[in-house]
Amino acid sequence: MENSNYSKSILKMAEDNHKEYLKRLEFYRSIGIDNEEERKVIGSIIDFNPQTILEIGTGKGYLTVYLAKKYKNVVTVDIDKQTQEIAKLNAVYEKSIHNIDFMIADAENIPFEEKKFDLVISAFAFHHINDPQIVFNEMIRVSKKYVIIAEFNERGFELIRKAHKKENRVHEEKHTDLSEFIEKIDNSNLKITKHPSLNQVIYLIERTV
Repeated sequence: MENSNYSKSILKMAEDNHKEYLKRLEFYRSIGIDNEEERKVIGSIIDFNPQTILEIGTGKGYLTVYLAKKYKNVVTVDIDKQTQEIAKLNAVYEKSIHNIDFMIADAENIPFEEKKFDLVISAFAFHHINDPQIVFNEMIRVSKKYVIIAEFNERGFELIRKAHKKENRVHEEKHTDLSEFIEKIDNSNLKITKHPSLNQVIYLIERTV
């Protein structure tokens, strides 16, 4: 679907939303987090060519759009419909919405059959999740081969807390250490590779059978 198919009001909303994004991008850069660079690091882990991708945790759709500009079949799920509407505006602005299927779904019960997707990916969502183990198991279940999970490291969490404090907010954190369950998984059918970065840690999990 090309942007010419959207009403002027939708295109104006997408443009205004992008202006707000640029302001937020500079704000986060000012405290030491470059969100665009963090996404590029995640993208560098994908050294294969997935034909089908499932993203867990759309959020405002920044990673969604990053993926959809490179790959044609991206499904993204989230439980927050309102935030996902912002993600759609981002996709409209970046002219990548035709590559994305937006769904409202619970990550603890992903509505797809086993081994459906070449890549299942989640970034900066696990600290919001009630039961990471259940979600991780679901991601493995619907993946044919690869799972990628990215989350803030200790430095990243410190900076994101600082950002929220500057805005008189408190950053929601239910879990802050993925190693509590990922690195302790005893599964001979998985190969787990840890990729540390400046503000995040990325796990590449590969199914071996």
